[in-house]
Order: sequence, then structure tokens, then C-alpha cells
Amino acid sequence: MTVELGYNIHGYLLKNSQTNDLHEALQAVYHGKRFYRTHIPQERLDKWFMEKGTKSLLTNREREIVRLTFLGYTNSQIAQKLKISPKTVENHKTNIMQKLGIKEKHELIQYALKNEIADLV
Repeated sequence: MTVELGYNIHGYLLKNSQTNDLHEALQAVYHGKRFYRTHIPQERLDKWFMEKGTKSLLTNREREIVRLTFLGYTNSQIAQKLKISPKTVENHKTNIMQKLGIKEKHELIQYALKNEIADLV
């Protein structure tokens, strides 16, 4: 079972972002705005934020897999932690991404952030 702490994340940068993006992000968040520099279209991010608070499409197990993925665990590590096979983890991730209509791992990370699955515990 996952305990969600409700982190309110207002900004996100990809690790290969430019230095000026970091400055811009810090300024935006400091002034109470959101700043997301990703490969996800702004329209999709806006939709996710508007849907905030709606019931999750994911099961508890799927949410746990998203959380562990966000924390950087590999499929093998997730499998070991949840006492399932790595293939089952892969199947869950495929199902998760289909349910959410996403294609890339970074979009899964964005989903975790937006839906407060991204606790750091």
C-alpha cells in the first residue's frame, strides 16, 4: 500500500534542460506560478491539472509501480520489492501507459507528479 503525502509540486525540468531554464523555473515557482519544461504538450499538462482531484484510472498496484518508477527503480528492482516477476512489471507499465494514453517514460513521470503519486518516501 502506498501512502501519499500530497506534495504540491509546482515545477519540473528535464535533466538535460538549459541553465537559463533553471533560473526561469526558480523565478516562476518563487512567484507562485507553475513551471514545467518537458516534451509533453502544454495542452496535455493543462488537462492533467484541470483533472486534478478526479478518481485515478489506475489500480493501487499500478500506482505503486508508477511511484517506484518515479523514484528511479528498475523493473527488476520493482519486481523484487513487490514480489512479482519483472515481466509482470513490464505488463503493468504497458497497461498503465495505455490507460493514460502516453508513450514515453517522461510522460509517466509527469503523471506521477501531477497526481501526487510522486512522494519521496
